[in-house]
Amino acid sequence: MRNSAGTAVLLALASGLGGCVIPQPDAAREVLDEETGTTITAMGSALEFYSPRPELGLQAASFAHVGAFESNRMGVRRLMLWLSVLPGGATDDRASASDRPRGLTVIADGVEILPRAAGNDARELGLGGPPFKRPADWARDAYFDVTLDDLKQVERASALALAVTSVDGTVQRYEAWKPERASLARFIEALVRQPPVR
Repeated sequence: MRNSAGTAVLLALASGLGGCVIPQPDAAREVLDEETGTTITAMGSALEFYSPRPELGLQAASFAHVGAFESNRMGVRRLMLWLSVLPGGATDDRASASDRPRGLTVIADGVEILPRAAGNDARELGLGGPPFKRPADWARDAYFDVTLDDLKQVERASALALAVTSVDGTVQRYEAWKPERASLARFIEALVRQPPVR
C-alpha cells in the first residue's frame, strides 16, 4: 500500500513537471519593445572581448561587448550586431565623441567579416533602447547589419577577435575574453526555426 501511494505521488509530480519548460542556459530571449511595437529576439548574453592598454597603466584594459539580435517590426525583420565599448581609462567625464565606434571587423579563424555600420543610437534604428544591458553609462555603442551566414561563421570559429575603428580613425584590436559561444549558438537555432530575414 505504501509503495502504491508513493508511486502515485511520483506520477503526479512527473505529470506536473511535464508541462513545465525549463529554460536552457544562454537561451535566446524575445521581448516586445512597447515604445516602438518592435519584437526583439536576442542572444541570452553578449560575447565579451578585451584589449590590454599598458600605456594607460599596468592593469588598464579596454573591453568590448558584442550581441546579435533581430528586430521585427510588422513583419520587417533586420539582423544586427550591437557593439558596446568601454575605452580603457575612460570615465563618464573623460570619454569623448572621438572614441565612438565607427567600424567593426570580426576576425573568425583569420577571416575578416565586415558588418555594415548602421548607427550609434538605438532610437535611430527604431528601437526604444539598447537590446542588451550596457556595461556602463559611459560605454560607446554602435550597431551593424549582419547576415545569418556571418553569425554561423563566428559561432563555429575556434579563434575569434575584433578590430574596432573609432571616429578618430584609431583601430583597437580585441581578443575573446570568454571563448564560450553557447548563447550565440542558441540564438542561431532560434533564427533557423523562423522564415528567412527579408
